[in-house]
Amino acid sequence: MRKALAEMLINTLASEKTVTIVEREQLEKALKEIALGQTGVIDENSTPRIGKMLGAQYLIAGNYMVVRKDITINLKLLEVETGVVISTGKVTGRTNKFEKVVSDLSNAALKALSAVAPGLVKQYYFSENMGISLETVSEYEKTLNSIDNGDLKNARSGLNSILISSPGFFHAKITLDNVEKRLKLLTARHDKEMDKIKKQPLTYMSFIQAANDYMTRMKFMDLLLYCIRNRAHPPQVPDGMAVKGAELIDYYSITAANALQKWGFVVREGNKFLANYPTSMYFNGIKANVRNAAAEVEKQRKNEAAIETGISDLLQQLKNSSVARKHTINYQIGLKFFNNKLYKRAAKYFQQVNAEKVSADLKDVSADLILFNQFICYYNLFDKEKVSSVYNKMKKDYPDSQFLESMTSIMAYFAD
Repeated sequence: MRKALAEMLINTLASEKTVTIVEREQLEKALKEIALGQTGVIDENSTPRIGKMLGAQYLIAGNYMVVRKDITINLKLLEVETGVVISTGKVTGRTNKFEKVVSDLSNAALKALSAVAPGLVKQYYFSENMGISLETVSEYEKTLNSIDNGDLKNARSGLNSILISSPGFFHAKITLDNVEKRLKLLTARHDKEMDKIKKQPLTYMSFIQAANDYMTRMKFMDLLLYCIRNRAHPPQVPDGMAVKGAELIDYYSITAANALQKWGFVVREGNKFLANYPTSMYFNGIKANVRNAAAEVEKQRKNEAAIETGISDLLQQLKNSSVARKHTINYQIGLKFFNNKLYKRAAKYFQQVNAEKVSADLKDVSADLILFNQFICYYNLFDKEKVSSVYNKMKKDYPDSQFLESMTSIMAYFAD
């Protein structure tokens, strides 16, 4: 429980304005550097060196002992420069009332610190709803070990599990928030480096790095567009490899389309692949994808027929309606296909829609939502010209639309 007790104490004291608390991970690095990482023992001899590395004036050190269901925690406040013990404290309690133990430990630390930082008068009171047990603290310790080992994803998983069983354990929540921030920063750094790779002249290695990055993060639409964009200029494969650059691009594009359930694309491009690369190592996998996709295409065909039957009244209205109403009815029909991901059929009707006229007719539907639906439809059909046209209209007519940010991000994938 060494790290867990330290982290809980740090989390609690961090709200105090009269003292600045050093993060536990900084302390762990210092302990490792002077070979105390295994024991975590801090004494008067090691204090000056640790304090100098951390830039700290004082250190709170301590130990604990658990006997059956009783726990005793001793702590002492050490002056860094001299190693002299300034003050001490002691906490006793029951392991099945760990909320009170942690509260008493915080108050004991405050009392010890008041010897060098007058004004620390805040008292911490425990809550029986916090959900801290000896088992919870043990699991919390494991997540801190994961953090120290650089395994932030495993730490995040462990902290989420703790909070499911003990939602009131705010220390786990604080640590989880910090882990999420670090993961976000690491992801941003990773994305920045990958963007550099993707913008470089295409090579075999840069293509493999980019494709695998998209695959592992399950960003299949990005992968598909990346492959389509590079089809005209496939990478040069190193000599001796039993695969061609164009073959790689086709394989990854079909794999991405399969994950996205774009069955028509899989059937069309998969059959080309089988004809072009009969000896490919990917042949059997693509063949299985094509067979499955063909069955799904047939299901889609039947689904289209069912939708047409269900909107027969709308189709009849379209024939008999005025020119003004045709825009709205075309949009309503297109939306039926759009909601069922039948983008090709949806596009047929969306092409005949004026967003402003539909919005004026349907009071609960905004013009920018209509444009966004059109945009997503053309995006899924990889129609760069129409995607750009709708995007430019949105920027010009609805610059404050809530959909514009996501549309701008999508437009980046269509860049040459």
